Amino acid sequence: MVLILGSTSLYIDPSEISKVSTIGTKDNKRYVRYQFHELNMPANAIELPTLTDNVLLHFVVLEEEADKFENYLFGLKNKLISVNLLSISDDGIKDLILHEGKVNHVYNDAKGANSYYCEEHKGHAKIPEGMYQCKEKEHENSNGTIGNPTIGVGHLIVGENELQKYCEKGIISSEEVEELLKEDIIYKAEKPLINAINEYVKDAKLNQCQFDALVSIVFNRGIGCETCKNYPNGIGFKKSDLWNNYIKKGVFYSNDPDENIEIKNKIINDGSILAGSNRRKDEAEMYFNCDYKSKK
Repeated sequence: MVLILGSTSLYIDPSEISKVSTIGTKDNKRYVRYQFHELNMPANAIELPTLTDNVLLHFVVLEEEADKFENYLFGLKNKLISVNLLSISDDGIKDLILHEGKVNHVYNDAKGANSYYCEEHKGHAKIPEGMYQCKEKEHENSNGTIGNPTIGVGHLIVGENELQKYCEKGIISSEEVEELLKEDIIYKAEKPLINAINEYVKDAKLNQCQFDALVSIVFNRGIGCETCKNYPNGIGFKKSDLWNNYIKKGVFYSNDPDENIEIKNKIINDGSILAGSNRRKDEAEMYFNCDYKSKK
């Protein structure tokens, strides 16, 4: 891109991603500054342009608006990022909550969102630290399955201390739900997915939408295992054709339209209990078109 300043032509790379986090001195809010450096244009067409230290222009946005600004400025579909640097986006989290549902009080995961685990648990022995379950019959559903204390987006509560903390609080905010979910996503989906890809693909790069879609699938199915008996067919991402035929081979997108149709089909019809569901269709649209349902 050429900038005309008076009679001088200056060059910048509009795809440059150089940003610095700062804290406002007056309002104490967090900001992100996006900088664009001058390009040193080579004399011949063989050499590539190089960035100089001269900052020609910059944009400053609130940190909470940074994702939206980046999506607008750079275009999510065209920006490939090392899988090791990726984490789920705010839009990805919103879609995950939309699909998983959220509950702002402690409930029994065997009985559903309308149950109240804290009421069931009154007078029972304490749940040992590191454990989830109280074995009393009040926690059983109609099928005799004992449930676990759960809150937010499927966040399992561990031990009596954590349980009583949430019982005393009663209701948690939507912001607290998101914070719990972000922590769970890291160890349930992001790290397992990144480790699995790194095991097979060197220097793997995905765009944000592809990563968000895969994280959503892994969060729902679990990463699974290709050979162990604990993950039979249909359970776990590593049992899917999407993983075995494409992702583990480093095929995230193809120049062949027919192959992309096949990849999309493998996302939707993934062999899990949600195969063909609206959720899988939404994840496929996110993966290929950066189409987030929560934005509609």
